[in-house]
Amino acid sequence: MDSSQPSDPPDRRLLYWCIVGIVSVAAALVIFLENNSFYWESEGYFSMPDSSPIASKSAPPTRVTIDWGGTARRAFQGSVEDGMTALSALRASALAGGFSVRTDEQGRLIAIGEAGAGAGREWRMYVNDAEVYDLPGHVAIRPGDKVTFRYE
Repeated sequence: MDSSQPSDPPDRRLLYWCIVGIVSVAAALVIFLENNSFYWESEGYFSMPDSSPIASKSAPPTRVTIDWGGTARRAFQGSVEDGMTALSALRASALAGGFSVRTDEQGRLIAIGEAGAGAGREWRMYVNDAEVYDLPGHVAIRPGDKVTFRYE
């Protein structure tokens, strides 16, 4: 009797390699699909939103003009922050320009620099050339607005 093992018939070997090949291709396909799924899910974690300051155009500056009457005018230009009002823009302009802004307890504008209300004149506010009758602290401004305080 021969002690060697009988070899598998050729049909069985072919079947074995076909099964190994199919399983290998299926495993590679599953790995590829899972990797692709992971990639698309991770895009939300690592990508920048479209509204980021880097991706978007810069906002147009807002202009604040103080008109004391006659030829005395000063203008300031800058960016608008969230929640900024006409009064906060005026106060930022005052800080940059070295003049004072005074309001009463209700928030009405009393004086800008040395020019205060009285003698039939008062400070009026215009946003984009339209007169605004609300308090400056209640008027929200947006990028590109033109805010004018006129002593009339």
